[in-house]
Amino acid sequence: MKTCSVCKKELPVNRQRFCSDICSYRNKIAFAKRRRVLYQLDPIDCATCEKTFTPKTSRQRYCHKHCWTVEQVRRRNARRKLVAMEPKVRRAERFMPSWKGAVFGEREVSEAEFTKADSSERFEMQAAVERYLRSGGKITKYGDQAAKIEVEGEIRWQIERSEEKDIQTELARIWGVDNVLGN
Repeated sequence: MKTCSVCKKELPVNRQRFCSDICSYRNKIAFAKRRRVLYQLDPIDCATCEKTFTPKTSRQRYCHKHCWTVEQVRRRNARRKLVAMEPKVRRAERFMPSWKGAVFGEREVSEAEFTKADSSERFEMQAAVERYLRSGGKITKYGDQAAKIEVEGEIRWQIERSEEKDIQTELARIWGVDNVLGN
């Protein structure tokens, strides 16, 4: 007959090692204590406050989370002093809006070509642009843009009139929509 590993009572049916969940938990606690004693680390000094403490893991260097936070702040400030601060990019400037997207052939130029001016306003505009460019300004020159092509007439289905009527009646029956094909 089998007995419980912790309390040495007789095991109930369907139990293999412990008579209850309480005994199982007690065994787990005792195992953890034995393991801690086996792997107990030597006391070390905290890297921030230099207080002596016993670490729980071999990687632990600080006695408390507060000491770790203080050290992280020191490191961050030291890195900030070493690296020149770059200006922060505003969130809206990181993503170029679609209306400001690059146009094919767009480039900045420092000289301009003008068509023949035929009015006083055009003469004034041309003179102002030339003064701006001479003073070191730059303007954006856009490349040639494709002309807008409009389709004349309606686009028709490439099916016979009888097939079109059959499709129309079937779609009207299924969806309850009249004039689906646009005729």
